[in-house]
Amino acid sequence: MAGAQDASQGLHTAAELQPALILLDVQMPGIDGFEACRRLKDDFATSDIPVLFLSGLNTLEDRFAGLEAGAEDFLAKPFDAVELNARVQGIVGQLAERKRLAANAQSALCTAFTAMSSAGELGVVIEFMRSGFRCTD
Repeated sequence: MAGAQDASQGLHTAAELQPALILLDVQMPGIDGFEACRRLKDDFATSDIPVLFLSGLNTLEDRFAGLEAGAEDFLAKPFDAVELNARVQGIVGQLAERKRLAANAQSALCTAFTAMSSAGELGVVIEFMRSGFRCTD
């Protein structure tokens, strides 16, 4: 578990450590959390890391701004630890499901390429056999 004093340090730490989840406040020194989240999502190295905002801001506009910036969820302070744990578990579960689906897609792609390659090889064998049956002498 790593922490950062400001958004710039947090962006650097996230790229370096590749955490499973980032808890982010909106009100920080330097750039705000919304901009930090956008930068995380725009950077290939950190774009897949889920972000959960924990903020004292609680208006509907603030929550929408967090989601529009790319966060998976937004929880207003003060928050209940049980609710935070449930939301974290939900995000981690979604991340695991995304990874499972990506692995399935990769497996399906490999299977398709193997089938196409085999079909091509089989086509060569069938054509050879066909030409062999046409042979008259």
